[in-house]
Amino acid sequence: MSVRLFRAVPTRIAAVGAVWLAKFVVARALASGSDAFVTTLDPGPWQGLGERLDGSGALTVAPPAHPRPHAPATPDRPVLIVDDLDPAAGSVAMPWRSQLTLLRQLTPAGVSVLKSADLVLVQRLTAAEAALAGSAFKLTDQSSQLLQELEPDMLALIGGGADRYIWLDPTSAERREIGVVRP
Repeated sequence: MSVRLFRAVPTRIAAVGAVWLAKFVVARALASGSDAFVTTLDPGPWQGLGERLDGSGALTVAPPAHPRPHAPATPDRPVLIVDDLDPAAGSVAMPWRSQLTLLRQLTPAGVSVLKSADLVLVQRLTAAEAALAGSAFKLTDQSSQLLQELEPDMLALIGGGADRYIWLDPTSAERREIGVVRP
């Protein structure tokens, strides 16, 4: 199953999990020819990632106060904006531009991010996090329980009226540059 990150309408994605998950999405976006812009208070995990993955400099890592790109994105050169540790930042909504907000831990403050997302990517959750996600999406008790039992290389995809569970299959280059799956 493939997930469409870029569309002709602005797309909001929430990712609940480790920074590894956001780096995986960025790696796939860069591989598809997009540019990526990451705002973070913790630049360490992101340093040199773009150069190691594609060498093009298509990945920019900056602090939250840094101006975000406003140039139009196109079907041939979409843009992924990643908010790591700054879910309130927001981005300029444009076609072919997707905003991924990384929530390293799901708290009550992050529920609004989930509810406003077109797609939610979820790694294994704690019981408290699963209860929040279950309430936000009106999940059954069984579905909320499954969010606590995901294997490290699994994701739950929530959005578009359907919940799906997928296994991640990083390429050898992705494993080399971002490491093994980390919950």
